[in-house]
Amino acid sequence: MDRRRAGMVRRLVVVAVLAAMALAATACGGDDSGDTPQDAVPTTDPTPEVTPTDDDSGGDDVVGDELPDPDEFEGEVRLLNLYVDDEGTSMDVDLWAVRSFTHGPSLLVAGLGPGEVSEYVAAPAGQSLTVVPSGRTPDDADSDLGGLFNPSDGELITGILTWSDGTSTVASIWDRSVEDRSGVEPPPADDQALVIIRAGQLSAHEDALADTYGGRSFHVGDGSGACLAQQRMEAEGFSPAVLGGTNPTVHEVSPGTVTISFHEWPGDSDCEQDPVLGPFDVDTSAGETTLVVLWTPDLETIEVLTLPVG
Repeated sequence: MDRRRAGMVRRLVVVAVLAAMALAATACGGDDSGDTPQDAVPTTDPTPEVTPTDDDSGGDDVVGDELPDPDEFEGEVRLLNLYVDDEGTSMDVDLWAVRSFTHGPSLLVAGLGPGEVSEYVAAPAGQSLTVVPSGRTPDDADSDLGGLFNPSDGELITGILTWSDGTSTVASIWDRSVEDRSGVEPPPADDQALVIIRAGQLSAHEDALADTYGGRSFHVGDGSGACLAQQRMEAEGFSPAVLGGTNPTVHEVSPGTVTISFHEWPGDSDCEQDPVLGPFDVDTSAGETTLVVLWTPDLETIEVLTLPVG
């Protein structure tokens, strides 16, 4: 707990909602005005950075098995709700630590709406984490929307809930790892900022977006008729990555405001033509990483969210 931000446990709402049960183990387009993406930035109506939602849903009453001690929680996890199914339906969701051999289920995040991101919350060591429709519990039949990895002490994970291949799924993204994990980007130098862009949620809705945006993959530009540099790819001898699917793009930038535009793939590989989305202005800070996420809330438009990492 000494490495955890002050007040984290106070934000963690742990609730037990089940009556006493026999002990069971649950295993486990765009606007050229340079708009700033914040809470959710549509292509036609930009609005104000994603503000983590406060969780006021629970109390201290315990019914059923003993709850884990929050002082023994390890790591920190947050959830980004980008659930939109093939019909364009979204929902509010909750994040739980599920029942284990020794402890009852714990509610970590409640009532997270579409396009919202929770605060980082500490997680009970040794218990699986799962997302369910808001108001249900992990012990309810057919409530599981997808599981997250439980972070180790000192780690940060962002779970992104989406729809894929006819079902819900949660991707666990390590924002900080204590192990040598593939795909975990180290922080930038003290005099630089890092921008990581992801667009995985769009993959399930490529057909719906094709007429307006050309699909779900893009070349990433800097808003001036050139592509935004991907220094880490170039340092490894690779060509710049195309944004789309599970492929993020990673950009080292000067701290301050960086302009980002999204260009049709595969056609506009030099980012010289008018973008199909953006440009957008993203605020960055020296030594910090910013996660930029593209998603569609309605199968018609693409919005841009910005999430500070850490």
